[in-house]
Formats: sequence, C-alpha cells, structure tokens
Amino acid sequence: MLREKEMTKEKTDPKTIEKDDVLSFNQYVKVVKNKQTRIGVHRIDVVNLDTGHEFYIEGNQLIQESISADRYTDNKILIREKIAEILVRSFNRPFSVNFVKKDGTNRTIRARLVSSEHLMGRSMVEDLDIDIYNSRLRQVDHRTINWLIVDGIKYTAKK
Repeated sequence: MLREKEMTKEKTDPKTIEKDDVLSFNQYVKVVKNKQTRIGVHRIDVVNLDTGHEFYIEGNQLIQESISADRYTDNKILIREKIAEILVRSFNRPFSVNFVKKDGTNRTIRARLVSSEHLMGRSMVEDLDIDIYNSRLRQVDHRTINWLIVDGIKYTAKK
C-alpha cells in the first residue's frame, strides 16, 4: 500500500475535461472583498493561501458551501479533551483555535491541521495568516485550548 508521500498527483489538463467528468476543488483562500453584484447575489474576491493567486467566487450557493475558520452559528461548552478530539478530526477544514502558549500568553491561530499526537498532546498546524514564503508550522498544546471554531460551531473550554 502506498503512503501519502509516495503517491503523486498529476495536474488536470483543462483541455481534456469533458462533460460528466467529476472534479474536486479544495482550496484555502482569504477573502479580499465581499460585494453584492446584483440583488441578493454576492461575489467574493479571494487570494489562494497556497499559491497567492487571486480570483473570485460568485453566487450565494457556492459561497454557502464553503467552510469558515471565523464564522459560527452555535456555541458549545465542552471539556478540553472533547475539544482536542474535535481538533484532531479536523483534517481538510480551516479552523480558528485559541490556546495558551508556553510563555503564558494567549494565541489565536487560523489554521489547518497537519498532524497530531495523542489526544491530550499537541497538534502541528499550518498558520494560514503567515504568507506562503515563510514557515507556517506551529504547535497547539491540546491541554491549553481555550476555544476552537470549526464547521460553524465555536467550542469553548469548560472552566
């Protein structure tokens, strides 16, 4: 069985795409501007966080299918262990997490999960607010998580 690092991915040639092909788009973007193009229809100008390329997305339905690291409609209070469990299952989804650093200060990171240790250990995350030309890898200590926003829910640690 091939490991993920051993697997290669060839780029899709746009000239070869045909009707009924199945494609997947999973891009991490930062919104540059949100504007209404016609009554009730939004267009967001974005920059791809992996390549720096700018493009736009138009249409409420497509925008509604996106996953936000910032927006939430529900707030749940849980013990840290449950929040850490949710974090380590958050591959391929952007999230925001607030935790206490080694020096005792609070830190909030908007990130994506790279890897994780055991449940109450640490997770390696990619800080999406750092530009693509610098090291983005950061560690989040599960034992000091204050809150996590993922999939439209904010999970706050029980005091």
